[in-house]
Amino acid sequence: RALGERIYFYGKIEHLGEVLSRAFQGNLWIFTDSSMHYVRYQGKSILVSKGTSLVMNKWKYYFVNLWQSYFYLWSQPRRIHINQLSNHSLDFLAYFSSVRRRTSTVRNQMLAKLFLSDNAIK
Repeated sequence: RALGERIYFYGKIEHLGEVLSRAFQGNLWIFTDSSMHYVRYQGKSILVSKGTSLVMNKWKYYFVNLWQSYFYLWSQPRRIHINQLSNHSLDFLAYFSSVRRRTSTVRNQMLAKLFLSDNAIK
């Protein structure tokens, strides 16, 4: 179900980017940002982006307008919180997880390719 919601979300964003780019006759880079991720966890929608707080505030503004006009839903901007992740975070399969700054070894086993790899993280 979560995968279906994520695919539906990316489809809506892609469609909205196409509509707005035709309307404004220009490229809207904010909708083609490949580092934007959407996850649902315990009934909450989580957006994750590799960017500055300025980029996240722009996303917050765009999503409030998107929800109010495109999906006909009213949202309260004060309920949208922006939390900064630590500078030492690991991007793994479109999910972010915070890691400590110490050397450790991560073992990945890729079943499709059937090989083992050891990666050192600092």
